[in-house]
Amino acid sequence: MCRVISIGHLEAKKRPLDAVKIVRKLRNKFENIEFIWIGDGELRDRVKRVCQKNGLTFVNFVGRKSEREKWQLLKSSRVYISTSGFEGFNLTIAEAFLAGLPVILMTCRCTKRSTKIQ
Repeated sequence: MCRVISIGHLEAKKRPLDAVKIVRKLRNKFENIEFIWIGDGELRDRVKRVCQKNGLTFVNFVGRKSEREKWQLLKSSRVYISTSGFEGFNLTIAEAFLAGLPVILMTCRCTKRSTKIQ
């Protein structure tokens, strides 16, 4: 199982639907994949509906987690995705690196000098 993870509020600036698109593309290449989103927010129901409509049963929204639970999920994951449109300092990217995960980043002000995907 290849677990892909993202952490953040489910809100427009975090672009959760973009994360779902990325994971869908990964699913085309790697059949045994699971995507976990830690966090909650105003777009949760909308994003869940999009996933259900498209048969993306491998996408799981687990809500808020304690620090311990978050670290357990990070350490059991293989890849971290950040689709945030704007961040000052993105703490969750730093946490992903500390957990030893490769990170997929979308272009935003905080990542222009890092890795970007199109």
